[in-house]
Amino acid sequence: MGVITYKCPNCGGGLTFNADIQKYRCEYCLSEFSQEELDEIEKKELEKAEKRAEIQENDEIGKFRFSST
Repeated sequence: MGVITYKCPNCGGGLTFNADIQKYRCEYCLSEFSQEELDEIEKKELEKAEKRAEIQENDEIGKFRFSST
């Protein structure tokens, strides 16, 4: 089984898991996140990346259409 590492969504620092409070903590900006919060943040980031890729693809298709006419 592999190790999962998370980076702080606020500052990019590494997160460490505190088993006592069941949260991840950033040693740099002192933010704390539950697993559910990190999962939701990751889901939103993936959705944003998919939208950016779709927009970029549509832009490339549009450039091709206009340049080939």
